[in-house]
Amino acid sequence: MFRQTQIHRQLKPIVNSLAKMKTTVVAGLLIWAVIFPHSVLAQNVLTYKYNNARDGENTNEVILTPANVNSGTFSKWFTYPVDGYVYSEPLYVTNVTIPGQGTHNVVYVTTENDSVYAFDADHNTGPNAGLLWQTNLGIALISTNYGVRYHHNVLNPLIGITGTPVIDPASGTLYVDVFNGTVANTPNGFHTLHALNITNGMEQPYSPVLVQGSVPGTGVDATNGVVTFAPQNHMNRPACALASGILYLSYGS
Repeated sequence: MFRQTQIHRQLKPIVNSLAKMKTTVVAGLLIWAVIFPHSVLAQNVLTYKYNNARDGENTNEVILTPANVNSGTFSKWFTYPVDGYVYSEPLYVTNVTIPGQGTHNVVYVTTENDSVYAFDADHNTGPNAGLLWQTNLGIALISTNYGVRYHHNVLNPLIGITGTPVIDPASGTLYVDVFNGTVANTPNGFHTLHALNITNGMEQPYSPVLVQGSVPGTGVDATNGVVTFAPQNHMNRPACALASGILYLSYGS
């Protein structure tokens, strides 16, 4: 876990639900689907499956019904290209003021190429629409050699951002775990936690932070009774989570 007293104000209670959209990713292409009218109000999606219960349930749904979710009214609206595969869930925030570009409903997307995108959620063409900002947060590891050695070869051809980020609306911060390395095609992977301003993609104060830690233990990789986190052996597949002002990151070997 990472206590946020340095870069994060106390988390305020929020209601996360989805009212007008769903997403699919195919070979590095983000596909955005909406129902009509396309300007209906939607609620923020700030974390994986809407809430920390991860139940995927929107208990406040008032728009989608079996009558209007059909091929006549619910379909692909437009697409955005991205630079890598997307394993994380895109997140959504309404009424974000983008410097020099006005106010937008924004969808945030991360890729295995260690990139974070902010797209206009309503239009991909026209004035102030489309890509709002993009930032790359490291050197994604090429999985050809690394993945086979450490059994991460499910992710190909790059291993970068896998777990879904989380957004704190109070501070306007997107938190994301980034797996990267100093040299491609080597097993020197490490994790960094980044806190990005959702309006421009810039690092917030004290960001990034190297993920590290140790606990007492006697496992096969213990040294003098201490087991140290080995970043090259662990992936951040679970989504990031915010609860009671604390940011949680999870890893699986």
